[in-house]
Amino acid sequence: MTPRSTYRVQLRQGIDFAALGAAVNYLADLGVSHLYLSPIMRAAPGSTHGYDAVSFDEIDPDLGGTEGFENLVQTAKSAGLGLILDFVPNHMSASIENRWWRDVLERGAKSAFANHFDIDWTAPKLLLPILGEAYGRALEDGRLGVAFDGRHTSFVMTYGDMRVPLAPPSYSRILARMGHDTALAVARQFAADHESGGTATPALFELASDPAFRQAADEACAAISRDRDALHELLEAQVWRVAHWRLGREGLTYRRFFEIVDLIGVAVERPAVFTAAHGLVAELVREGKLDGLRLDHIDGLAEPKLYLERLRQLIGDQERRYLAVEKILADGEILRQWPVAGTTGYEFIAAVAGLLVDARGEKAITEAYASFVGEVRSFEDLSRSTKRMILTRNLAGELDRLRDLALAVASADRATRDFGGDSLRRAIVELAAAMPVYRTYVSVEGPSEDDRAVIASAIAGATATRQVEDEAVVSFLGRLLLLDFATPELQAAALQFATRFQQTSGPVMAKAVEDTAFYRWNRLVALNEVGGDPAHFGGSVEAFHKAMADRLERQPRGLTPLATHDTKRGADGRARLYTLSEAPEMWREAVTDLRGRLSGEADPDTEWLFFQSLLGTWPFDLDPADGAAAVALRERMQAYLLKALREGKERTSWGAPDSAHEDKAIAGTAAVIDDPAFRTEFGARVAPFVLAGAL
Repeated sequence: MTPRSTYRVQLRQGIDFAALGAAVNYLADLGVSHLYLSPIMRAAPGSTHGYDAVSFDEIDPDLGGTEGFENLVQTAKSAGLGLILDFVPNHMSASIENRWWRDVLERGAKSAFANHFDIDWTAPKLLLPILGEAYGRALEDGRLGVAFDGRHTSFVMTYGDMRVPLAPPSYSRILARMGHDTALAVARQFAADHESGGTATPALFELASDPAFRQAADEACAAISRDRDALHELLEAQVWRVAHWRLGREGLTYRRFFEIVDLIGVAVERPAVFTAAHGLVAELVREGKLDGLRLDHIDGLAEPKLYLERLRQLIGDQERRYLAVEKILADGEILRQWPVAGTTGYEFIAAVAGLLVDARGEKAITEAYASFVGEVRSFEDLSRSTKRMILTRNLAGELDRLRDLALAVASADRATRDFGGDSLRRAIVELAAAMPVYRTYVSVEGPSEDDRAVIASAIAGATATRQVEDEAVVSFLGRLLLLDFATPELQAAALQFATRFQQTSGPVMAKAVEDTAFYRWNRLVALNEVGGDPAHFGGSVEAFHKAMADRLERQPRGLTPLATHDTKRGADGRARLYTLSEAPEMWREAVTDLRGRLSGEADPDTEWLFFQSLLGTWPFDLDPADGAAAVALRERMQAYLLKALREGKERTSWGAPDSAHEDKAIAGTAAVIDDPAFRTEFGARVAPFVLAGAL
């Protein structure tokens, strides 16, 4: 059944299969053809969103499990509704509830699942940056320890609520201290079994049922936890190394989702991993319980085209099984020829912004913004600057990996062997900063013409900045991305670099532009949207219709939203803000008169952002005398400003919050919004925009 109108449901936090089933008839009456579900596979304990799966082969019991899902399917079908599932092939939760990951933590490169994840096994140890403090401090202060995990019948390192499984051969160190006769024999088995501890594990399972053993195990663990030297030696014997969370920026030994170390990249490009990850979801599609899939973060995969071709073969042809991808298309970029119905529609939202923003108001809005905040740099310059910052600071580990891969190839050729690591590193930064799109898609088949055009643009941009002294280094990186080498061995090495670069340039764009620059450049914040360009101010009706005709031709069944769960603002809030372009002088007069109301350390740009955000949020029927409504509005605005300040990463950030600055910067919101006189004045000034936005 082809989707006509989807309704996305964010499961969890009170919404499970049963709760959704109760709303099915209501949604059908609205004209919905398909329920579009957030991920349903078993997720990490306490997950609020489901994008952190711990298993690909189990429907989450917290949502109702298999039985609950089957009931939902039948209820939906009875009402004439189909189901589309948001599926996440790129990453999983790095939780010990993840059977694959737990086995890797216990057995390292010898694990049967070692190649299921994108891990650099050439590193000395698997780095786990999970500590809230330096390792030495955590050890000396007694916050690290060991314990027996009865649920998994294993020994674990403890840190607060965290549990990290120990390598079975190291169990011998604990068992030997127990004074329990049988435990001593089992200790010798574990010590002798250096491969995995597998042959000794059954004996441990048998012992675990003995209360005397459990007591002795607890006492031995407590003794080791008190003995700092013994504990350190035990932890040093693991395949992993725990460290302060900040080290994840520069020393991580596995691919993560963006900056989130708790989400580890899955190597679905490997056939065995692909099969293991897609058994259940393919079964649900083939049985008709799911009508299709929306694939999350397709750009994170090593080979998106190959992945989609395999998936299409697995679930069925395009006419019968719907497949959409979360793909952010930059301005002028077109969807590659993939076997999908289309994207999830960010480019449609950008086109609507072009249609509804009046280009004739750009000059006046720009002048008003500059007058209010002072000198304004171009958005292009700001974006390049934030890309450099994100890659060199937040993604420093990924940058070092790229440098090492490039250096290995450069060293193999007499013409490039003198390229130093620092020169290559700076050139990689400039190349990533100059990328006009999220990524290219060079594979073993080589670059397409589109790839060549993007890479040529990035090389020209990187060269033009003059940040790299030797242009030959940038050209060399271009050759790596194009696989432009004579021998198959060097081409294979270049492909390894190109793949990793392509998996890194997307996160650089997302974190630097969407999650940093969008909070620093606030001319008209309705344009600061995923897939949009804040510097592109309005377009023509003709341009909109051409964009729609092109989209209809290339992806006739792509999703067509006005908002998604990843957009920065709701469609109604953006609609109000679009109308500022129609009466820029009215807005300039309003904010000029209100200027200075936010006391404390709120800089002019934050104040400009505040007034726009307040307009977008202003309740349509707010009574200025309603104190309770004012409190709710104030709390909402304070939470948003805190987020905006941290995302902007100038005076504060999520990684290094400055609470004193934050408190002072948002303190004025209380004085402003709690004042009935301000509410009356602001409501009157924004009423024309509120009405225009509604229309």
